Amino acid sequence: MKYHHNDAMATPDTEARDTWYGVNAYPTLMVGGVDAGWPYNPNWLNQILARYNVPSPLEFTLGGVWDPVTSTVTLELDVYVEGSVSSTADYRFFVAIAEQGVLGSHNNCVRDMVPDAYGTPIALEQGSSYTFDSEFSLNPGWVPEECYVAVFIQDYGSRDVLQSAKEWVTELEPPENPAVNVTPMSLNFGEVEVGQETDLTTTIYSVGELPLEIFDVYTNNISFTHNWDPEDSLFVPGDSLEITVTFSPIAVIELHRMLIIETNAELVEVGLHGTGVSTVVDPEMSGAIPESFALHEAYPNPFNPETNLSFDIPEPGNVSLIVFDIRGREVARIVDGWTEAGAYRMTYNAGDLSSGVYFVQLAADRFQQTRKLLLIK
Repeated sequence: MKYHHNDAMATPDTEARDTWYGVNAYPTLMVGGVDAGWPYNPNWLNQILARYNVPSPLEFTLGGVWDPVTSTVTLELDVYVEGSVSSTADYRFFVAIAEQGVLGSHNNCVRDMVPDAYGTPIALEQGSSYTFDSEFSLNPGWVPEECYVAVFIQDYGSRDVLQSAKEWVTELEPPENPAVNVTPMSLNFGEVEVGQETDLTTTIYSVGELPLEIFDVYTNNISFTHNWDPEDSLFVPGDSLEITVTFSPIAVIELHRMLIIETNAELVEVGLHGTGVSTVVDPEMSGAIPESFALHEAYPNPFNPETNLSFDIPEPGNVSLIVFDIRGREVARIVDGWTEAGAYRMTYNAGDLSSGVYFVQLAADRFQQTRKLLLIK
């Protein structure tokens, strides 16, 4: 409903509202962005019911807190975009504060709009959830028990309202929230040979009162991967999802990393623990110690995407075996740390690299040797 502003308590925002809606000498009813005429006529009910039966692409959950001491209202609107929305429309979020019983037969008066009559531009994407916040204070001349807030999202160009919600100020309650539980919170893979892999699982549970949305799942080390699919992102309360994490070490090293799960409830970190171990080249050499350091030619070479890297360590000590690209940038650290004396062969998988020339370098306390690698995919 649009009103003329003959109220003595009209706010400075009133003129802007009138200009935007085209109000002049009389109130009018707008249904779906279309003028339904004035005065009241029987078509109003039919038009309102027809509009009511149009399915909305948005689900609203409105909550908030009313502080009677400071006359402050804090709103939170949770929105889930269930249906199709336009990628080019100018969608805006509006908050209107109204008071009833101030204009006689008109009954309701819009006192103010937050932040203003033009709303807050927002972006909407199907399948996504959003939270919009607003905070404002009631004018001392308004009666809190007679005031309510109306929130709505509108296509600013067509004036088409996608969804709305209303709540009396003094009856506002904090909104229900999504919640997440993940178990187990730590995955210990133990010792795994370089080039081999082991799987463990963790389960995500939606335990709140609102749907749980997973925004992203990722790890911070390439030795750990997972099978989460972004299509599995929304869960109603009670639903769960099992995620498989794979540990495939590319280096002889002890790793302690995290699986990060970003949700609309909170960020969850699952501990990932595993150790990459080496394999001696030939069983008959397990008791024979090499006489000198050596990095042998990779075989096969050229390769796609795996090759065997063999090297000899005549004495225990800190050893590194690192792969560099042609610009000298490190792309893989296969061995890094204390290594016992012996002859070793490591299977190196370069599946995450593009075709090209690379270099592998073996380095110890008093030794350094580099070999050329050619990856062809």
